[in-house]
Amino acid sequence: MPFTKSQLALLNSRETFDTKLAATENLQALLHAVRLALKERIRPEALLSPAGTDFTTGQTAKGENYEGYPYVLLDFPKYFSATEKFTYRTMFWFGHHFFFSVILEGENLPHYKGNFATHFDTLATRNISLTTGDLWDWRDAALMPLSIEKKLLCLEMLPELKFLKIQTLLPLTVTVTDDVVIQTALNFFEASNLIVGISKNTLTP
Repeated sequence: MPFTKSQLALLNSRETFDTKLAATENLQALLHAVRLALKERIRPEALLSPAGTDFTTGQTAKGENYEGYPYVLLDFPKYFSATEKFTYRTMFWFGHHFFFSVILEGENLPHYKGNFATHFDTLATRNISLTTGDLWDWRDAALMPLSIEKKLLCLEMLPELKFLKIQTLLPLTVTVTDDVVIQTALNFFEASNLIVGISKNTLTP
């Protein structure tokens, strides 16, 4: 099939790819700043995490094709094994938005679910969604925004979930500065402490 004019323009444009490369480098630098901010805030002894959880370095990654669009991500802190997952993931999906999520799976899952149920009302005021489908599904269709109206539904499906993944989203606009992204990451981390914390945590409404 012949190329369209817009396809030819894209294929012949170095500027398009130079811009994407520069934007990706900016995102990676921003994720590094998020990691440093989280590292300063986190108190590992206050969290119920698997032995061996990385609270020092974390991991950044990038890809070119999740549902057709590139992404960059940071997992920090993080722990992955065949049976357990514990990570805070900060991700930007090109053409979509920032994701701030906590991904939990393994032997501590009953503890996390119990805290989720206990603090549901507070979490529902924090612009947080619950993933109800596949653990690695980042599409909007996989999210159930928490609300008091959906509390019964969420709690009824909670026992059937083989993992617990909550997240908040932040669209990238001209008014979203690095400071806004970092503060959103910290705010989400504080909210998620209600789930992963060893002792009872409270948030100011």
